Amino acid sequence: MHKIRKIIREVLYEGSVHPEQWPEDQDWTNHKFNSGDCDVYAVSLHRLYNYPLYAIRGKFLEPEWGGKREWDYEYCHIMVKLPNGNYMDSDGELTDQEAKDLAMFNEDVKKIEIIPVTEEEALSTFSCTDQEPMIKSVMKHISSKVKK
Repeated sequence: MHKIRKIIREVLYEGSVHPEQWPEDQDWTNHKFNSGDCDVYAVSLHRLYNYPLYAIRGKFLEPEWGGKREWDYEYCHIMVKLPNGNYMDSDGELTDQEAKDLAMFNEDVKKIEIIPVTEEEALSTFSCTDQEPMIKSVMKHISSKVKK
């Protein structure tokens, strides 16, 4: 799974500055955070507004091994929870059900849940790279949009 995500990131960033080298004044206006950088956007919101981090997780039955099947899970999205109980990602505010309805998984998921995660968990779920420069840049971008 991590290899697939790495390949997707390389394709998305092909010909552009590598994520660790993005300047703090990077223009993020047209960036698709929900196509690979949802964790960065959510952590940026978390740091700016202290909103708790949440992950959408799908449970599925793993293939049979030795006559036994067990439940496993995969994550598909990181977002924050707003004080009103709804969630927020880079596309805006979502209810619990809207977030679950938009979830896309690789496995045949039977149950979808939204669970709290730490910042460390959020940042290690989808990426193996240092995201700190990108987070700082995205925080600056979000702050500049709120002031306008």
